[in-house]
Amino acid sequence: PARVPLGSRPLRFRRMPLVVLDDTTLNAGADDAVSFRSLSADSKEMVELGLSQRNKMRILSGQPTYASVDAMIDAYMDFEARQKGMTRDAAEAEVLRYLQREALLSEGSLSGDAQDYATFGFLAVLLMGILFSVLTKQV
Repeated sequence: PARVPLGSRPLRFRRMPLVVLDDTTLNAGADDAVSFRSLSADSKEMVELGLSQRNKMRILSGQPTYASVDAMIDAYMDFEARQKGMTRDAAEAEVLRYLQREALLSEGSLSGDAQDYATFGFLAVLLMGILFSVLTKQV
């Protein structure tokens, strides 16, 4: 093989498994389905965050909230899953994927907490200070 100088060697990254969430997982067997009890603690927290976001949307639209993830799975079974011929395990996997997507979408958004207002207040004060400093040429 040709010799490559040490500084010009391309970086090698470890390959991570790619997780694709698509409709093909719905047709997977019960062994391949994701269940709430098989999730890690971080994933369970993400699902709970997604559930709280979904409940906020339901409150705003005047609908009752879901008491738990199981209650949402039961509601999904009644609403659509049985008509699609899905088992409870497949419906659970679908609901968990939905809640994880909801949590991921809400991660970058403002929650309306006092911490958000304080952070943006400090940022505004910092920007005004920089702008004042530049305008008065006291850099």
